[in-house]
Amino acid sequence: MVRMEGTMNGSDKSRVILDAALAIFLVKSYHGTTTKEIADAAGVSVGTMFRLFPNKEDILMGLVSELVDNVVPRLFGESMEKVLHDYMGTDMECIIRSFVHGRLLLFHENKDLISVIHAESAFNPRLKEAMFTRLYSPMKVMIEKFIALGIERGRFRAVDPAAAARYIGSSVLYTFLDVWYQDLDLSGRTLETIETEFVDLIMNGIKK
Repeated sequence: MVRMEGTMNGSDKSRVILDAALAIFLVKSYHGTTTKEIADAAGVSVGTMFRLFPNKEDILMGLVSELVDNVVPRLFGESMEKVLHDYMGTDMECIIRSFVHGRLLLFHENKDLISVIHAESAFNPRLKEAMFTRLYSPMKVMIEKFIALGIERGRFRAVDPAAAARYIGSSVLYTFLDVWYQDLDLSGRTLETIETEFVDLIMNGIKK
Protein backbone atom coordinates (compact mmCIF):
# COMPACT_ATOMS: atom_id res chain seq x y z
CA MET A 1 0.00 0.00 0.00
CA VAL A 2 1.28 3.51 -0.88
CA ARG A 3 2.13 5.41 2.27
CA MET A 4 0.14 8.60 2.77
CA GLU A 5 1.16 9.28 6.37
CA GLY A 6 2.82 12.58 5.52
CA THR A 7 -0.58 14.03 4.65
CA MET A 8 -2.34 12.73 7.79
CA ASN A 9 -2.50 14.05 11.34
CA GLY A 10 -2.27 11.81 14.40
CA SER A 11 -6.02 11.28 14.60
CA ASP A 12 -6.23 10.31 10.92
CA LYS A 13 -3.32 7.91 11.33
CA SER A 14 -4.94 6.26 14.34
CA ARG A 15 -8.15 5.89 12.36
CA VAL A 16 -6.54 4.16 9.37
CA ILE A 17 -4.47 1.92 11.65
CA LEU A 18 -7.57 0.78 13.55
CA ASP A 19 -9.49 0.24 10.29
CA ALA A 20 -6.63 -1.76 8.83
CA ALA A 21 -6.23 -3.83 11.98
CA LEU A 22 -9.92 -4.67 12.12
CA ALA A 23 -9.95 -5.78 8.49
CA ILE A 24 -6.93 -8.05 8.98
CA PHE A 25 -8.08 -9.43 12.36
CA LEU A 26 -11.32 -10.53 10.69
CA VAL A 27 -9.38 -12.58 8.15
CA LYS A 28 -6.30 -13.75 10.04
CA SER A 29 -7.38 -13.34 13.70
CA TYR A 30 -5.66 -11.15 16.26
CA HIS A 31 -2.94 -13.68 17.05
CA GLY A 32 -2.38 -14.50 13.39
CA THR A 33 -1.68 -10.88 12.46
CA THR A 34 1.69 -9.15 12.69
CA THR A 35 2.20 -5.47 13.45
CA LYS A 36 4.01 -5.08 10.12
CA GLU A 37 0.97 -6.36 8.27
CA ILE A 38 -1.18 -3.77 10.04
CA ALA A 39 1.26 -0.94 9.30
CA ASP A 40 1.54 -1.96 5.64
CA ALA A 41 -2.23 -2.17 5.25
CA ALA A 42 -2.63 1.23 6.91
CA GLY A 43 0.02 2.81 4.73
CA VAL A 44 2.16 3.98 7.65
CA SER A 45 5.60 3.02 8.91
CA VAL A 46 5.94 0.58 11.79
CA GLY A 47 7.65 3.33 13.78
CA THR A 48 4.74 5.70 13.27
CA MET A 49 2.29 3.01 14.32
CA PHE A 50 4.25 2.24 17.50
CA ARG A 51 4.27 5.91 18.46
CA LEU A 52 0.49 5.85 18.39
CA PHE A 53 0.00 2.26 19.60
CA PRO A 54 3.06 0.92 21.50
CA ASN A 55 2.09 -2.70 20.88
CA LYS A 56 -0.52 -4.85 19.15
CA GLU A 57 -2.63 -5.19 22.29
CA ASP A 58 -2.95 -1.40 22.42
CA ILE A 59 -4.41 -1.53 18.92
CA LEU A 60 -6.94 -4.08 20.14
CA MET A 61 -7.79 -1.85 23.11
CA GLY A 62 -8.18 1.02 20.66
CA LEU A 63 -10.88 -1.00 18.94
CA VAL A 64 -12.52 -1.57 22.33
CA SER A 65 -12.49 2.17 22.99
CA GLU A 66 -14.11 2.71 19.61
CA LEU A 67 -16.83 0.22 20.50
CA VAL A 68 -17.41 1.85 23.88
CA ASP A 69 -17.25 5.43 22.62
CA ASN A 70 -19.41 4.95 19.52
CA VAL A 71 -21.72 2.02 20.23
CA VAL A 72 -22.35 2.01 23.98
CA PRO A 73 -23.86 5.53 24.11
CA ARG A 74 -26.39 4.37 21.52
CA LEU A 75 -27.06 1.19 23.51
CA PHE A 76 -27.78 3.07 26.72
CA GLY A 77 -28.68 6.49 25.43
CA GLU A 78 -31.54 8.91 25.72
CA SER A 79 -34.15 6.50 24.37
CA MET A 80 -33.58 4.02 27.19
CA GLU A 81 -33.48 6.77 29.81
CA LYS A 82 -36.91 7.83 28.56
CA VAL A 83 -38.14 4.25 28.88
CA LEU A 84 -36.91 4.05 32.45
CA HIS A 85 -38.66 7.25 33.47
CA ASP A 86 -41.85 7.28 31.42
CA TYR A 87 -43.45 4.01 30.42
CA MET A 88 -46.54 3.87 32.60
CA GLY A 89 -48.89 4.53 29.73
CA THR A 90 -46.95 2.58 27.13
CA ASP A 91 -47.65 -0.96 26.01
CA MET A 92 -44.95 -3.11 27.62
CA GLU A 93 -44.66 -5.24 24.50
CA CYS A 94 -43.89 -2.12 22.47
CA ILE A 95 -41.15 -1.13 24.91
CA ILE A 96 -39.46 -4.54 24.76
CA ARG A 97 -39.84 -4.68 20.98
CA SER A 98 -38.23 -1.25 20.65
CA PHE A 99 -35.36 -2.31 22.93
CA VAL A 100 -34.68 -5.51 20.97
CA HIS A 101 -35.07 -3.76 17.61
CA GLY A 102 -32.55 -1.03 18.37
CA ARG A 103 -29.99 -3.31 19.98
CA LEU A 104 -30.05 -5.94 17.23
CA LEU A 105 -29.66 -3.33 14.50
CA LEU A 106 -26.83 -1.69 16.41
CA PHE A 107 -25.06 -5.02 16.93
CA HIS A 108 -25.57 -5.87 13.26
CA GLU A 109 -24.18 -2.52 12.07
CA ASN A 110 -21.03 -3.13 14.12
CA LYS A 111 -20.79 -6.90 13.75
CA ASP A 112 -17.21 -6.90 12.43
CA LEU A 113 -15.92 -4.86 15.36
CA ILE A 114 -17.95 -6.84 17.89
CA SER A 115 -16.95 -10.21 16.43
CA VAL A 116 -13.22 -9.46 16.72
CA ILE A 117 -13.53 -8.21 20.29
CA HIS A 118 -15.86 -11.04 21.30
CA ALA A 119 -13.50 -13.69 19.93
CA GLU A 120 -10.42 -12.28 21.66
CA SER A 121 -12.05 -11.44 25.01
CA ALA A 122 -12.06 -15.12 25.98
CA PHE A 123 -8.25 -15.15 25.96
CA ASN A 124 -7.24 -11.62 26.94
CA PRO A 125 -7.79 -10.68 30.62
CA ARG A 126 -7.33 -6.96 29.95
CA LEU A 127 -9.90 -7.02 27.18
CA LYS A 128 -12.28 -9.19 29.21
CA GLU A 129 -12.16 -6.74 32.11
CA ALA A 130 -12.74 -3.76 29.81
CA MET A 131 -15.75 -5.40 28.19
CA PHE A 132 -17.19 -6.39 31.56
CA THR A 133 -16.87 -2.95 33.14
CA ARG A 134 -17.65 -0.80 30.11
CA LEU A 135 -20.28 -2.83 28.26
CA TYR A 136 -21.74 -5.78 30.15
CA SER A 137 -22.17 -4.12 33.56
CA PRO A 138 -23.89 -0.96 32.23
CA MET A 139 -26.29 -3.09 30.18
CA LYS A 140 -27.10 -5.30 33.16
CA VAL A 141 -27.69 -2.30 35.44
CA MET A 142 -29.97 -0.70 32.86
CA ILE A 143 -32.10 -3.84 32.49
CA GLU A 144 -32.23 -4.30 36.27
CA LYS A 145 -33.60 -0.76 36.62
CA PHE A 146 -36.19 -1.50 33.95
CA ILE A 147 -37.34 -4.68 35.71
CA ALA A 148 -37.33 -3.11 39.18
CA LEU A 149 -39.38 -0.15 37.99
CA GLY A 150 -41.84 -2.49 36.29
CA ILE A 151 -42.28 -4.45 39.51
CA GLU A 152 -42.73 -1.25 41.52
CA ARG A 153 -45.42 -0.03 39.15
CA GLY A 154 -47.24 -3.33 38.98
CA ARG A 155 -46.29 -4.15 35.41
CA PHE A 156 -44.18 -7.21 36.27
CA ARG A 157 -44.55 -9.91 38.91
CA ALA A 158 -42.08 -9.90 41.80
CA VAL A 159 -38.85 -11.46 40.53
CA ASP A 160 -35.18 -10.91 41.27
CA PRO A 161 -34.24 -7.99 38.95
CA ALA A 162 -30.62 -9.16 38.76
CA ALA A 163 -31.64 -12.66 37.67
CA ALA A 164 -34.13 -11.28 35.17
CA ALA A 165 -31.52 -8.87 33.78
CA ARG A 166 -29.05 -11.72 33.36
CA TYR A 167 -31.64 -13.78 31.46
CA ILE A 168 -32.81 -10.95 29.20
CA GLY A 169 -29.31 -9.66 28.50
CA SER A 170 -28.08 -13.16 27.67
CA SER A 171 -31.08 -13.66 25.39
CA VAL A 172 -30.32 -10.46 23.47
CA LEU A 173 -26.66 -11.43 23.06
CA TYR A 174 -27.53 -14.99 22.02
CA THR A 175 -30.03 -13.66 19.49
CA PHE A 176 -27.33 -11.43 18.02
CA LEU A 177 -24.92 -14.38 17.80
CA ASP A 178 -27.59 -16.49 16.10
CA VAL A 179 -28.19 -13.73 13.54
CA TRP A 180 -24.43 -13.27 13.09
CA TYR A 181 -23.57 -16.96 12.63
CA GLN A 182 -26.40 -17.46 10.13
CA ASP A 183 -25.65 -14.12 8.42
CA LEU A 184 -29.34 -13.25 8.49
CA ASP A 185 -30.55 -10.11 6.77
CA LEU A 186 -32.03 -7.92 9.51
CA SER A 187 -34.59 -6.20 7.38
CA GLY A 188 -38.32 -6.49 6.85
CA ARG A 189 -39.95 -9.71 7.97
CA THR A 190 -36.83 -11.32 9.45
CA LEU A 191 -36.32 -8.62 12.06
CA GLU A 192 -40.05 -8.37 12.75
CA THR A 193 -40.26 -12.14 13.32
CA ILE A 194 -37.28 -12.14 15.70
CA GLU A 195 -38.76 -9.23 17.66
CA THR A 196 -42.20 -10.88 17.90
CA GLU A 197 -40.76 -14.18 19.11
CA PHE A 198 -38.50 -12.44 21.61
CA VAL A 199 -41.32 -10.34 23.07
CA ASP A 200 -43.63 -13.36 23.32
CA LEU A 201 -41.05 -15.44 25.20
CA ILE A 202 -40.08 -12.60 27.55
CA MET A 203 -43.70 -11.74 28.34
CA ASN A 204 -45.25 -15.21 28.34
CA GLY A 205 -42.41 -17.71 28.83
CA ILE A 206 -42.74 -21.25 27.52
CA LYS A 207 -45.19 -22.65 30.07
CA LYS A 208 -48.43 -23.81 28.50
